[in-house]
Amino acid sequence: MCNDRASQSEHRVFLYSLLVFVLFSTVFILLRSKDPLEVDGAFRCFAVLRRPELSFGENNHALYPADVFIWTRFAKFAGFNITSLEGFFSAAELMNCFAAAGCLALLFRLSYAATLSNKVALGVVFGFGFTRAFLLHAMNASEPMLGIFWSLLAVYLASRCLRTASPWPAFFSGVFFALALATYQTAVLLGPVAVLILWRAVQPRASSRGIAPKLLKLFTFSVGALTGCIVIYGCIVRYRLHSGAAGVTAASAIHSLFQHPDARAYLGMTFGKPFSLPLGFLRNCYPVLAYFVGIHGFLHGSMLSIGFIFSLLVVLAGLAAYCVVRIAKLWDGLESRTRLAILCGLAGLAFTVIPLVIWDPQYDKFWIQPLTCLIFLLGICLQVISARSTHPIFFARLVPSVLMVGLLSNFTWVARSHSNSIAEMREARRLSTLVSAGDLVVGSWDGVSVLYEHALAPSGTRFTSFPTDAVIHGPQAVARLRQSVNATLAASGHVFFLGLLDNSRQSWDSFLGVHCGVPYSSFDLYRAHSVPYATFETRYGRVALKQLELGVPSEPR
Repeated sequence: MCNDRASQSEHRVFLYSLLVFVLFSTVFILLRSKDPLEVDGAFRCFAVLRRPELSFGENNHALYPADVFIWTRFAKFAGFNITSLEGFFSAAELMNCFAAAGCLALLFRLSYAATLSNKVALGVVFGFGFTRAFLLHAMNASEPMLGIFWSLLAVYLASRCLRTASPWPAFFSGVFFALALATYQTAVLLGPVAVLILWRAVQPRASSRGIAPKLLKLFTFSVGALTGCIVIYGCIVRYRLHSGAAGVTAASAIHSLFQHPDARAYLGMTFGKPFSLPLGFLRNCYPVLAYFVGIHGFLHGSMLSIGFIFSLLVVLAGLAAYCVVRIAKLWDGLESRTRLAILCGLAGLAFTVIPLVIWDPQYDKFWIQPLTCLIFLLGICLQVISARSTHPIFFARLVPSVLMVGLLSNFTWVARSHSNSIAEMREARRLSTLVSAGDLVVGSWDGVSVLYEHALAPSGTRFTSFPTDAVIHGPQAVARLRQSVNATLAASGHVFFLGLLDNSRQSWDSFLGVHCGVPYSSFDLYRAHSVPYATFETRYGRVALKQLELGVPSEPR
């Protein structure tokens, strides 16, 4: 009888998970974005269109080009048009649409295992699925979504060890965490959750007493992770050895796996980062502060906006504090299943928030996993509190409904990004007609520069994203640029600057000066000898294309 009841329960969970997957994949596909600039990194899929072969990318998302290549080959076989920029981008987005729906199906299963309630599990799924950070990447072609899917699948496999003595779920949990690491590095930060589950997953048998069975589960998990890393990163090292780059040896290729050149500009603790976390949380849940430019800029905004944001933060902080106090008081009376779920949520939150603190508190990619943990915890807390409250409707219905109404407002920009074409694509095409083979375009991070570099630069022309070069090479980026300019002019080519020379000193110093060590004065020669050539429209205003009218420039003094 118990087996029949358990089988029926598993059948219902499977049907609900399938329903979640079908529903959300349909929504994501129908409303997917037409804007490759809406999130950082979505435009990188165009590199696969321009060079259609199996390849690997930078360490923080090494498998992304391979994922896009394999997926778009299947899409082509299924009849999708992947020859145009728009068609290829739309096909690449489908990969994330299905991965995001898979994330929500797995989250439903994990939430149900923690609460034994379909309603609570669905509430967690809808709450997380409608957050701004998740929607941004679920309906675009950026890097993290598939990595997050692998990490949630790995956590789910680890949770299966709570009900079976088989070592295989633990082994494959480790394998999928290795896959998550190589797909999007921060996705591996849910690993401690799997370790905590496995530590508690020993079957209650006489032969399972003591610490040995716990260590055996963790050992099996570690073997799976190590096996996955050896296979995946072995392929990446082999690719880098045979990529044709000069001076690459086996030792340098292996060493490159541990390098992050952009850490020069972003990695580090500053006084303002922890204070930016609440604002980062808010703007990655709801459609507020879309053009956030730092605490200083926020505090100098309108008093109405500041008052609204602070009021919202106070309400949410009060709700969180109340949940913490109530759960702490009820802790001893909670079921072991509930306590384990809360500990897992807290462990996941503690580790996944690290990149936000040491890298960028506003970065939407880094907020996806902390929001998973926060909403998972909130669902459990509201269930526990409502079951022991004299006003259960307040916590079971009213609070979730108010929060959901706010999250549903995200669909205002979702509909806009789905229906509107972007000016930058049109302008990048126009730019490609204005330059010739042998010319050099020095761009910035504006939309026209980004799409021109990754999708539309004609063969034979060269492009340098100076801010990207400055992030990696610091002050040496100026000397590297000077060499490129000299070589171009010496070969009778033209040098153009796009969206770079008109930056104010304040704007320049706020990033290139402070974070990259490139002074504003290092471009004085180019500013003095460049003349307007064309202008381009972007969503943030016009950017100017200027041509350098100079012989081979001498060393600035």
